[in-house]
Amino acid sequence: MALASGAGASPRGPGGMGSTTVVAQHLVPRYTVYSPGPAVPTQRTTSTTGLPTWSGSFTFSSTTYRYKMVGTNPATSSATTRVSTKLVPLVFKAGTSTFSSTGLETRFKESPLFESTKYASGTGEFESEAQRAEFWKFVKSTTSTYNVDISTPVVLSSKAYTVPSGDYELAVAPNGVKVLLVNLGWWQTQLKTLLGAEAFSASTLPLLLASNVFFYVNNNPSDCCVLGFHGAYGTGSAHTYAFSAWPSPGIFSGGVSDVTPMSHEVGEWMNDPYTSNVVPRWDQPDGATCFSDLLEVGDPIEALPKQTFAVTTVGGTYHPQDLAGISWFAHFSPSYEQNSKYSFEGYLTSPSTIC
Repeated sequence: MALASGAGASPRGPGGMGSTTVVAQHLVPRYTVYSPGPAVPTQRTTSTTGLPTWSGSFTFSSTTYRYKMVGTNPATSSATTRVSTKLVPLVFKAGTSTFSSTGLETRFKESPLFESTKYASGTGEFESEAQRAEFWKFVKSTTSTYNVDISTPVVLSSKAYTVPSGDYELAVAPNGVKVLLVNLGWWQTQLKTLLGAEAFSASTLPLLLASNVFFYVNNNPSDCCVLGFHGAYGTGSAHTYAFSAWPSPGIFSGGVSDVTPMSHEVGEWMNDPYTSNVVPRWDQPDGATCFSDLLEVGDPIEALPKQTFAVTTVGGTYHPQDLAGISWFAHFSPSYEQNSKYSFEGYLTSPSTIC
């Protein structure tokens, strides 16, 4: 499951005091949103920003829901929008262990997030093609060259963090891979400082990448694992960002590995950049919980047995996550999505269950 906006454990939880523990069932992939503030969209307001955005709305059960997305309106525009990105590799030190995403830069840049690849909706970047398919009702006939691309990132210097002994647990996944479980509350404090210090442009999307570092909540390493989140922050113009882990294959079920978390977060950033797009409250497809009232296109997929699919580029084979479309949240029938699906790869076959 995902967490409520801004949720996290309080700093200085008990953690595992650096002990190494064999773990199994509690490594469950999930996601959240986090806006460090002070002018945060968790207040359900939309600030002006350097990002190119467009506004739309839909009506369900006599209530009108308004949303803002990155790019231009696919119902009326055939424009290609391109947003610049910057990659910050992260290094986490815990006791004598180091978990570093440095060395992943080339593989990350050669992933389908940036490499043009052929899909049913066309040939392009993964997130752009998912967006085209989401609004296929218009793209197929009147806005055929519509795209929302993210530029191959400029790689910045890595940022290193030493995790306090009370805020982490070293663990071994069932496949034998060593992972680091970190208190999410502690990391949110560091993240706020990082975003403030870097002074990213409001028109740029910073991408923060960790390797086999996952986050627990409620001061409990067994309440794991948050793999990523996105959010907005700042005063005046709102700035946005996306953070994710890069999991090694075999740690999680459902095919979750490599770019799965970042594809989840960038897709959500594109559809809900300020985490402020409110929709009818929906249940996750597994029926386990009344889940969210946000237009977060990755979250409906995370409870499914199969979440990802394979895409091959010059960099090898990657595993992006399927993404829900606006039709799933808005209960459009027929769906706007290509081939009347309710998600890009078609893992969702009907609209959300309202709760």
